[in-house]
Amino acid sequence: MHWPLSQWPHDRRSGYKVRALHPGGQSLTSIALPPLMWPLIALGTLISQKRAKAKFAKMKAKGEVPADAEPPYAEMFKHLLNLNLLLNATLIVEAEAA
Repeated sequence: MHWPLSQWPHDRRSGYKVRALHPGGQSLTSIALPPLMWPLIALGTLISQKRAKAKFAKMKAKGEVPADAEPPYAEMFKHLLNLNLLLNATLIVEAEAA
């Protein structure tokens, strides 16, 4: 299975652009835990994104972020809570030098 990523810019810290995520093998634990842990993962993600959204808005207001920059939080939430991602024991990141 291959997951193309829509609009991930290159990571300025590493200098790589993520092209795709590939699942590795599944473990028994990774299959058993999502039904129990998914609500906690979702809640933790929402809490952390709430603070990040406020910081993003402040940075945008100060001009530290381009005015036309789209906040990445909806896409991040979608990827973090994707069952294909949660069910795999290993995630292989395909990247290229930016």
